[in-house]
This record gives sequence, C-alpha cells and structure tokens, in this order.
Amino acid sequence: ANEEIGFVTGFGIPSLAGEDPSQAPIQPLKPDLKNFDTLISTEYSLREINLMEEEIPEGLECMIIAGPTERLSDYDLFKIDQFLMKGGSLALFLDSHSIYLPQGSQYGQSQEPAYIPKNTGLEELLAHYGITLERSFVLDEESYKQQQRGANGGIVETPVYYAPIITDEQISDDLRFMANIPQLITLYAAP
Repeated sequence: ANEEIGFVTGFGIPSLAGEDPSQAPIQPLKPDLKNFDTLISTEYSLREINLMEEEIPEGLECMIIAGPTERLSDYDLFKIDQFLMKGGSLALFLDSHSIYLPQGSQYGQSQEPAYIPKNTGLEELLAHYGITLERSFVLDEESYKQQQRGANGGIVETPVYYAPIITDEQISDDLRFMANIPQLITLYAAP
C-alpha cells in the first residue's frame, strides 16, 4: 500500500478534483490541483482531513496544506502545532496574497487585478518556527517573456516581471527531487 499523506480541506483550499469555473465578475485566482493529485497518487495515498470537524489521525507522518484563503481557528492551529511537536512533517503551499482577476471588461476598458494580503493564521505559526512569509512578490528582470504579434506583424516580447526564471545554477542539487530540474518559472512568488 502507498504511504498515506493527510491533505487538509476547507479554509478556501482548492479541491483535489479541480475547480468549477465561476461566472462572477471578479474571482480569486486559485490553483488547479487535479494534476498534483494525479502525480502524487502514483506514490502516495492522500487522505482528506477536515480540521474543523476531526482530529489529525494518530500515526499520520505527513500533512499538506495547499493554498488556504480563509483564517484557521486557534484550535485548528493548535492541532497543527501539536502534530509538528510530535514529529509530523508539514508541507505548506502558501501565497502571501489573494489575487482577484476581473472576468471581463467594459468595451475599451480593462481592469487591473486586485491583490489582497492573506492572513490565515499559519503565518504566525510559521513565525514561531523562525519562518517568515513576506507580504510581497518577487519581481525580476530575468523573467518569462510573453510573445504577441504586433500591429505591424512583427513579434513583440513583453517581460512578465512577476514570473521570474530560476536557472539550473540557482537550483540546489542537494535536494534529490530537484536534481533533474533545469529551469523553473514561478508566478507571484513571495520572497
């Protein structure tokens, strides 16, 4: 049997089954976890855990919290802290902001995305362990370049500064799972 990993649900965390597209005029940008679920399920068995309704199972060694948007209660944070103090491992995929993308625009007008800082409570828990999630984004001139055909028919490249390119020499080979990754592009990453 595959090793079991807990996957925390609720708190605005995206579903492993994927998200239904919303028709709301403005909606938060959410990661789609279908591919993640497919890839991780080849090696591990994911067990969904609703912290608001249940305790963390005894014997569970690892738990994932991916992309919460809502604040966890003090008791939920206490459960996570106790899990860590008993030697459990926690994989956190956190964003510093919720990003709201307009779904359409009026004729001749385009709306900018809205960036709202998150406060899930996990930030304070991490600070207790010496980890800080900065409320900012990494911007870099070495970034992905979007290519579009210009009005004169030529190709116009526009740098996307919030999509830095991380090259092979900047990726540590000390981590086995990173050893064969030659390049990464991150989106809206916090420092």
